[in-house]
Amino acid sequence: MTYDEINALPEKTVEKIMTVDEASKLLLREVYFHFYRFGLRFTDEDDRSDFILNITPKLSRLFHEYKPAIGPFAVFFISYITGALYSWRRQVNRKYYVLKVMEGAYKQLHEENQELYMKNEFSENPETEQQFPAAEQAGPIYTDSTPDDFNWCSRNVKQKVILILALKSSYYITGCQIQKISELCGCSAALLENKIILLRQMLDNKARRHENFKQSRDNAYYFHRKYMIEINCIQKNSTRYQSLVRKYVRYTNRWKYKNNLLCTNHHRVCPTNKSIGKMLGICDRQVSYYITLGEKYRKQEEENPNVM
Repeated sequence: MTYDEINALPEKTVEKIMTVDEASKLLLREVYFHFYRFGLRFTDEDDRSDFILNITPKLSRLFHEYKPAIGPFAVFFISYITGALYSWRRQVNRKYYVLKVMEGAYKQLHEENQELYMKNEFSENPETEQQFPAAEQAGPIYTDSTPDDFNWCSRNVKQKVILILALKSSYYITGCQIQKISELCGCSAALLENKIILLRQMLDNKARRHENFKQSRDNAYYFHRKYMIEINCIQKNSTRYQSLVRKYVRYTNRWKYKNNLLCTNHHRVCPTNKSIGKMLGICDRQVSYYITLGEKYRKQEEENPNVM
């Protein structure tokens, strides 16, 4: 089609010589067979077909949005195709980088899991276990907490350390671990589980903030990977290179900073020593003492594994 023929299309639709759908099909044929006019010279046939499929449902709007007083329809049409091509390329590139980032993330996750496996982290319990035993096996939930529930004064020092560390780790502890701890401390597994559930209910807001912070860390990691891939795909002397480097550095620092914070005690989801002390009928200083003692036992066991 010549430019004059393209310019005449809106008038033909107004005069009912052809419908808008028929005129849109003519424009699509023009883009497909004369792609070099619209910036598609260096695309292959598959990409051109994808682009045309992308713009097909949108072309009919041109005839409603076109204003003859502003300029010729051919210029309006070419401008639209140029803008649509730019947007489409951005979408394609975004999907490509997302796939590359996800591929890298899955690869890293696989390597981390392999490393954990080699360290025999899962040797004790290779099967997937539930967070807690089934409700019908756990017994009634205690809605109130009394200090005598655990017979605190009758426990030896190591049992007290184990019990306090279990309550402190209530957000992370599993059903299998609850059973083992109850056996070591000589208390009811159902009682210990219900106390842990009570503590977990107190941690809802803290856990929500923790998950939001992790999501923010993950987002920073995504952009760290995305900009790293983009940097490797463009020339260093291009105008976009320095902008990408700045974004890469910013998100890399943000990811590392938040990742380091997640490794600190401040960002762990744990009940306060005061709430644990209230549950056991002791002061928070005693809770701190037994936590410190537990850390001391852990170091002694690492240094002399056959002694403990």
